[in-house]
This record gives sequence, C-alpha cells and structure tokens, in this order.
Amino acid sequence: MWIEVPPFLPFFLGALLLVLAPRGWPRGVVLLGIPILGGLNLIGAHSATPIELEVFHYTLTPFRVTGISLLFGYLFHIAAFIGNLFALHLKREDDDTLQHAAALLYAGSALGAVFAGDFITLFVFWELLALTSAFLIWARGTARSVRAGFRYLIIQVVSGVLLLAGALILAHETGDRLRDTVIDVRRMVDWLSVQPQIDAVFANHLVDDRRLRRRHDVVPVGIFPRQDGDLHAARVQHLGELDTNQAAPDNDAVLDVR
Repeated sequence: MWIEVPPFLPFFLGALLLVLAPRGWPRGVVLLGIPILGGLNLIGAHSATPIELEVFHYTLTPFRVTGISLLFGYLFHIAAFIGNLFALHLKREDDDTLQHAAALLYAGSALGAVFAGDFITLFVFWELLALTSAFLIWARGTARSVRAGFRYLIIQVVSGVLLLAGALILAHETGDRLRDTVIDVRRMVDWLSVQPQIDAVFANHLVDDRRLRRRHDVVPVGIFPRQDGDLHAARVQHLGELDTNQAAPDNDAVLDVR
C-alpha cells in the first residue's frame, strides 16, 4: 500500500475533481484513473494499520483491513472501473455530471462500508449508499424514475435504521460501544434459531412429571447455548440420569438428544 488512506477517500475526492474537470478526455481520465489507482493502492493493504478517530467519546475506525474486506475491496474497484468504462458515452443531455459523480460516490460509499471497523461508520456509509444510488435513479429525469428512486430510498433508509437498531441492541448486550463489526456467528445462530423441538426447560418438566415412564417416550432436548458448555453438559446429563430402575429392558424410555 503506497499511502495508508481509507479506500473511499480517492473516490470522494475524484467525484469533486470530476465536477470541476471539463467534459471530454479529462473526465474520462478521472473516471478510469480513480479505480485503477485505488485498486493498486490496495496491494499490500493486509498489513496496513487501522485508522481510528475519536469523535464524541467514541472511537471510530473508518479503515480496518480483514481478509474478506480486502477481497471485496478488489472486487468493488473492478466493478467501478467496468461501470465507469461503460458510462463514458454519457453526454450533457444525459446529465452526465450527476451520473458520473454519483457513481464515484456510490463506489466510495461501498468501499467505506466494506472497510468500516465499527457500526457507526458502517451505518453512515450504508446510508450514503442509499442516497447516492437514489441519485443515479433520479438522473433518468422522468416521473417514473422519480417515484422509483423514492421507493428505493425509503427501503434503503429503513434497512439502515434496522442495522443501527441491531447494532445498538448488540452494544447494549455486550457493552462494546459499537466498536466492532465482527459478530460471533455461534452467538447469532443461537439467538436466531427457531427451535422446532421442545425447550430444555419444558423437557425437564416432562422428566419431573415422570412422563418418560411411558413406553417409547421421546425427549427432544432442543438447541442449547453452545457458548455455555457446562450448562449444556449438565442438562444432557440430567436428562440422561433418568430413573431406569422401573424401565423395562426393551427401551421403555428413549432419549433423543439432538
């Protein structure tokens, strides 16, 4: 990496430079040069130091490199180059200035979201993505495109609000103050899983109620929180320690530990 700057910054500065540049080859140089230079600047970015800013007692991380963010960073630079290449034919009557500038801002916002190291930064770039893409739709200049742009903007803004709400809930539960966008997948699966089986508490009630004494009874244990291995083992052991003194040898009680 030549210069350790957030990858979105060249695209934002490029959008400003494009507005000031005259039509013709100067704008073409800006449109194609920004993705090329930005993509080349990502080479070696895996060892780049995260950039952190203190804003209102919060630590924002507008640039942090991970393996997956670097992969999508390269892909977004390639997509931006291809999109700008096919947009070189736009003329004044096509409102080319608006479309070209919005396209650069859109690509920059996508890169900002990919390399964001905290939820606040991610939320900001998420909403910038909604705004810049809406301007691309409105550039068509028809009543139909205006309506479609507003519908798209409303949906995207709502999705950003849902993202922020989820981030606030996560921050409240973990106390990390929105500083990390990395989520423990196991915790998320445990939280989102819809348990088709009987919950462990209800299963324990069945055991206490001695309903397992009937022939071929099945106890679905359910999905236990895997982050608490001791609790999981204790519950399984509790279900396994049934009163088998009265159980017949031909499987009077059957445990289905799933």
